[in-house]
Amino acid sequence: MSFFTLARSLRRVGKTGESVTEHLRIDDPIVLDRDLTRDREQVLTQWQQELDWSAVDESIRDFVNWRFANHTTLSAVRLQAQDYQRCLKVVAPLPETEDTLPMKVKGGQVPHAFFTDERVADFIDNVDHIYYICMKCTRQLPHKLIKKTSIINGRQSDACLHVSGHWNKITAAHRLAVLHAKQNNYKTALVLEEDANFDVDSSRFDFESIAKLIHDDTKEWQMMRINWFDFEGAAGECRKVRKCDRWVEQNMCTGTFKTNFHSSAAYIIPARSYDRFLHHGTNIDGDLLGQFVQTILTPNLVHQHAFRKAEFKKEGPFIKHCKAENAKGVNS
Repeated sequence: MSFFTLARSLRRVGKTGESVTEHLRIDDPIVLDRDLTRDREQVLTQWQQELDWSAVDESIRDFVNWRFANHTTLSAVRLQAQDYQRCLKVVAPLPETEDTLPMKVKGGQVPHAFFTDERVADFIDNVDHIYYICMKCTRQLPHKLIKKTSIINGRQSDACLHVSGHWNKITAAHRLAVLHAKQNNYKTALVLEEDANFDVDSSRFDFESIAKLIHDDTKEWQMMRINWFDFEGAAGECRKVRKCDRWVEQNMCTGTFKTNFHSSAAYIIPARSYDRFLHHGTNIDGDLLGQFVQTILTPNLVHQHAFRKAEFKKEGPFIKHCKAENAKGVNS
């Protein structure tokens, strides 16, 4: 069995109406069910309808094409441990530059730097290392964070790992980042994609309570999403039972959800989750991140340009239905 498993997850609705996820591991024979493939394509079609190309600036169009436009049917991909070890050379330091000033571009909110807000920079400085997955790789971080930032160029990752197709390429790049974090013994890692948009007023956030959770070894949080898209409807689960039942604060909550959140544009992963991230799950947009207990920042600190409107639309219902009322400090 290979060290890393890039599997496929096919979600369908069974006769009882229950959502069923079937896993096809790359180590097992690949037998494609035509009905399942058709169901997956229908989900992709619905999901792609949310993609707003008018909000995508030319500076990140290459990344968005690489990240979202190349959806393919299932194919067998076999990646062994040595493939990833060999391709760690793709992980490179972020070059320093003096050009960190915001610039106006189409859509109005795409700075050359990911952010220049000192409060955001101080918050992000709580992580041990930052990984930036990109195509042009020209965006910058504040100078205080540059020495703890590495870039993973998507084209170089694809070529080294010999992967193709949307699900394979982006999942492989994220796993390469987490393997690098594991091998360097980083306690926490922030993974950013090139289209991550820090477009929210930082004064709305109590970063102190979030940072406290990050550093509290007695609270074994598993995955912290600072960007999320409730595409599959976690808010619907909360209409019966509020799912945010741990560490509920002004700007975050933690819970277990049956449905997966979409988006991997920005998340923080602790060392306790590295092995599971590397060995289990299917694709980064679904149950690779979704297999963990979710710590959600509310509202999003980060949005994706191509899904910004859709993410905003889903934020309100999630916060309304999933965060327990008057529950600051629940199970804290």
